[in-house]
Amino acid sequence: MKTQLVKMKAELKVLASTIKTVKFNLRNDQSAFDKKYPQRHDWDQYKILSKNEEFGKQQREVWNNYSNYSNAYEEYRAKHIAYCLLRGRTMEQIEPKLRDPNSFLHARIRKEAAKIVAKVLEEANESPKS
Repeated sequence: MKTQLVKMKAELKVLASTIKTVKFNLRNDQSAFDKKYPQRHDWDQYKILSKNEEFGKQQREVWNNYSNYSNAYEEYRAKHIAYCLLRGRTMEQIEPKLRDPNSFLHARIRKEAAKIVAKVLEEANESPKS
C-alpha cells in the first residue's frame, strides 16, 4: 500500500506542474485573444468575425486550452481526494467548505476518487505485504 501512495504522490506532483503550465498558457492565450478581438461581444461584429478563419482557429485554441485545464484539474482533484482517503482522512476534512456537495461535478469527482481507492486497495490485497 505504501508503494501505491508514493506513486500517487508522484502523479499528483506531475499533475500539479501540468496544471500550472496549462493555466499559464490559458491566461496568455485568452489575454491575446481578448486584445486582438475586443469587439466580439457585439453581435453584429461577432457575425462578421465568425466567418473569419483565423478568429475561429484562435477561438478553438483557447477552448482546447480551457478544456485541457479543466480535465487536468478534475483528474488532480479525484486523485488528491483518493490519496487523502487512503491516508485516513475523512471527506469532511478534505472538503470542509464545499458549497454544493450534490453538484454534478463534485459527485463525478468523488465517484472517480472512489474508483481509484478501490483499485489501490484491490492491488494492495493482491500483492504480498512488503
